[in-house]
Amino acid sequence: MFYPLSLRKFSGTALWPLIQLATLALLVTFGPTSIVRAQAEKAAETANQTQAAPQSETAKQSKAAADGHQSSTPSAQNNQEVANATSSTNGATTPQEGYRPLTGKERWQVYLKQNFTSPTPYLSILASAATDQGNNQPPEWKQGAEGFGKRLASRFGTSVIQGSIQASSAAALGLEPRYIRSTSKGFWRRSGHALASTFLTYNNEGKRRLNIPNLGSCYASSMIATTWYPDRYTALGDGVRDGHRLVLASGVFNLLQEFWPDVKRAFKGK
Repeated sequence: MFYPLSLRKFSGTALWPLIQLATLALLVTFGPTSIVRAQAEKAAETANQTQAAPQSETAKQSKAAADGHQSSTPSAQNNQEVANATSSTNGATTPQEGYRPLTGKERWQVYLKQNFTSPTPYLSILASAATDQGNNQPPEWKQGAEGFGKRLASRFGTSVIQGSIQASSAAALGLEPRYIRSTSKGFWRRSGHALASTFLTYNNEGKRRLNIPNLGSCYASSMIATTWYPDRYTALGDGVRDGHRLVLASGVFNLLQEFWPDVKRAFKGK
């Protein structure tokens, strides 16, 4: 996914807010609260095992039947969540509740929807090109229809490159290309999860891993884009700095995806 940003108004100090964002996200998500909760859950599980008494065969069969009935509903719900994730622009599912990795066909469908068959990427590209036009960046392309056309084509090319690198590297590494919404309650924990997802994603077993596809695609696409910019733009200078901005924008976009369903429900309730 490509994010609407102006390319060139950027200073070298932008790496510091990037580090702050990563630190804040990881602390909120994996802070002391989660450690205490994990210890409490472990203690409760130990106590339950100690106090458990032998049951008759009939009672065990009844319990097994009840457990089977209870587990069937979340399973169906999780399958529906995965289906909804595949049909959405960036997708949202919950690995904590029966996560199922994407098949090759589903990955292809998600890639097409994220980059070509939904209005979101085109709106983002248009907004980015309009921002560049307003800031006259790069100035060598000048103003007018011709200048806007160059900026629009540049943004489209960068978007396709970024989405293609992200999707292909995620498939190769067995990582999730979609945004995974949090199952936690509360604004701060959900916000921390959204920001952390800029740097972390899930593998095929539903375990959190470094989000190499997202980070790599942000920097790679920005660096490649400098090849069609005026000669004074460099991959290791302008490209890397623009990559910082895309990573920061990725966190903002994750926040939007996390809370957008709540916003829609609020409007429907009025």
